[in-house]
Amino acid sequence: MYGLPEKYWITYILKHGFNIDVNNIPAIVFVYVAFIFKCIRLFVGNIQAAIQSVDKGQVEAVLVYWNDKMAGNEKKLCSTGDYNNFS
Repeated sequence: MYGLPEKYWITYILKHGFNIDVNNIPAIVFVYVAFIFKCIRLFVGNIQAAIQSVDKGQVEAVLVYWNDKMAGNEKKLCSTGDYNNFS
């Protein structure tokens, strides 16, 4: 079901259930899955901290630049970063 919209797989799970007998799964699988979730959690925490460390002004500047680029009005950045008064 990879790639299906969320409503389809939720509907499928509600109709058919998981049908997983957890008593037949080896303990090492639970350890492995728990380790994966812990690593993912730490990785997401690092990404979140990196995103939150960017100043609001820098985010606004890149959004203005990105909007101009998408509109086809892309201008080159000068050394000072002011792309409106660039010579």
